[in-house]
Amino acid sequence: MQLERIMAHLRQQAQTIRSLVEGVSDEQARWKPTPDDWSILEVVNHLYDEEREDFRARVDHILQRADQPAPPIDPQGWVTQRQYNQRDLAESLDNFLTERQQSLVWLAT
Repeated sequence: MQLERIMAHLRQQAQTIRSLVEGVSDEQARWKPTPDDWSILEVVNHLYDEEREDFRARVDHILQRADQPAPPIDPQGWVTQRQYNQRDLAESLDNFLTERQQSLVWLAT
């Protein structure tokens, strides 16, 4: 079934992200190549917010209310508004992984 393959891919992505982030220092996590680029910490927090405020919400919207406008999101604005680069990397990673697990449970239903 296609859904099972997608879910396996989502599980693998979560583990890949965990592997890439483990062992990264606070300094490395906050470093930005240029002022317009995102740091590792900002990317992880972006993934967290996208998982909980975009992914499930949009899939549900497509399935339940496709004839209505999708709820607005502002991923670019959230980076500064939500102070992603001031957060703790380990906590941010845990938040993302928890949300990804919730998405997998939701998809299974």
